[in-house]
Amino acid sequence: AVFKDGHLVDKIDESGEIVLETTTFYALMGGQCADLGTMENNETKLEVSNVIKAPHGQHLHFVKVLKGSVKVGDTFTLNIDQILRNKVQNNHSATHLLHATLKEVLGSHVNQAGSYVDSERLRFDFTHYEKVSEKQLKTIETIVNEKIFSALPVDIKYMNKEEAISHGATALFDEKYGDEVRVVNMGDFSVELCGGCHVNNTSSIGLFKIEMEESVGSGIRRIEAVTGEAAYQSLSQAVETISDIAEVLKLKNKSETLNKVNHVVEELNLVKKENEKLKAKLNSIEAQNKLKDIETINDVPFLCTTVENMAQSEAK
Repeated sequence: AVFKDGHLVDKIDESGEIVLETTTFYALMGGQCADLGTMENNETKLEVSNVIKAPHGQHLHFVKVLKGSVKVGDTFTLNIDQILRNKVQNNHSATHLLHATLKEVLGSHVNQAGSYVDSERLRFDFTHYEKVSEKQLKTIETIVNEKIFSALPVDIKYMNKEEAISHGATALFDEKYGDEVRVVNMGDFSVELCGGCHVNNTSSIGLFKIEMEESVGSGIRRIEAVTGEAAYQSLSQAVETISDIAEVLKLKNKSETLNKVNHVVEELNLVKKENEKLKAKLNSIEAQNKLKDIETINDVPFLCTTVENMAQSEAK
């Protein structure tokens, strides 16, 4: 079928939506973004900008015509952007490792409350009653990376839903499952029901780096993280920042940066305390000097003076 702005048409020459008999493109669902790529034959070339699930479950491809036109009956060779797909798979598989790790570190009460993965990062929402401490986040990040470096095989199979649950598969509370489900196993560490795209081995993820953790609602926390190349870039940026700080502090050895920063902070705090003492002394002296300007008017001591606003003076 061929559509233009949601209406059936005979053909499209510029842009529109098409439904294919079969497709290799993943549609936006289950928290995973859609595949991008191209479709082509001898006369026509299309650019795919998005894929969503139509009301009856069909994959609706949003296309831009780069050459030729599209009509019902046309046959195309489909080419997904494999580099983008690989990055999405890395992030999606990392969410499974993260989910299992959260249960291990924080407790069995942790359940997935939402997620989103694309080629740039992953976002994972989960049930938890308090902020995740820095120590816990470090432990979580370490365990996920250990599972990546352990090169766990990723096995995907279909089985009866009850059988999958009995084998320990984690199901999402808001998902509807049929009698047959798709089970994703990562070694013996993670078992989840999932219809998304995944790596063949956890080592393909490369690296996992947590970027932030925050509350997104009552009893719901969120972790955002990056994997692979993006994780490497994040770590490189952190190292570069440390190098810049070491250069400002005129340190030859970057490993001394933390000690030096702590020393500078201690010195700064001492200077602030001394500054407060000096201000108190100056204020006392100024007050004593002002007493000399007191006039007696009708037997009432009276002092009229202009006092500079200390906060404004410091701001200037």
